[in-house]
Amino acid sequence: MILYDTHPTSMDTASVIDPVDRLSVLDRLTKTIRHRDNNIDDISALLNDASIISAMISMSEYKNILVLPTPVTEERLRNRKWEPTGNSGDLLFPIIHEFCGGTGKVSVAVAKEGHLYEDAWKEFNVNTIPVDNWFSLDTPIKGIRTSKYGKFDAVVMIGNRHSHKTGTFKSLDVRFRLRDICTPDFDLIDVYRQNSKSRRIIKGKKQDLSILKQRFVKYINTGNRWGKIYSSTHKLPKVLRYRSRSTTPELFSNKRRLTHFRLNHNIEQLETFYKVFK
Repeated sequence: MILYDTHPTSMDTASVIDPVDRLSVLDRLTKTIRHRDNNIDDISALLNDASIISAMISMSEYKNILVLPTPVTEERLRNRKWEPTGNSGDLLFPIIHEFCGGTGKVSVAVAKEGHLYEDAWKEFNVNTIPVDNWFSLDTPIKGIRTSKYGKFDAVVMIGNRHSHKTGTFKSLDVRFRLRDICTPDFDLIDVYRQNSKSRRIIKGKKQDLSILKQRFVKYINTGNRWGKIYSSTHKLPKVLRYRSRSTTPELFSNKRRLTHFRLNHNIEQLETFYKVFK
């Protein structure tokens, strides 16, 4: 959404993002995310991660989507390379989903203690569901009434690192803990960015994401003012733009180039942090 103009809202539709609207989103988020890392550049880095999660969810065309977030407790939301810390960027995907008109209704389960992004979600009319506890891989979530919210055909776990044990979990066991609030054939989506301290793995039958990746690349390279976005390389690109009222190209700032690199990296490494268990 930050580096391209056409964002997919389903497998066959997309939203064209006006630059003025994009700046409005950034401005509103700087005012609702109460953290030291909440200036325009910080938020741009966070939305870079959120955009690809939003695209994958929308192109899968679910009808009723439940997001199970993890609290944001990090001192920094991004590092010196302008890469979001952990899942701090992914957690903003419901905002892009609502802003761009993505397919399906998204609801975020928020425990009583509240969440750093709760005001930001509400600012963009993201539906929040009050629950008794944060979901973890070995603990059921309590407080969701299907009579009010319906049953979910997709559950998006973002982070969910807080469990009583570490190591390997079976996707069938995790699905079992969600059975009462979901349709029988719901998709379990795990958005989890591994690091050197990671201690949890989910194993089970996974969906092939190659078609979704190809469609996403096609959309973001459609009508893009800055030229081709994705080039199947992790090399830092020399991204050019044209000065207003001039045909002389100039290089983007280093922050912008690093953000471009992050988007390419996200596409290349999608299967390592975005997994759909059937």
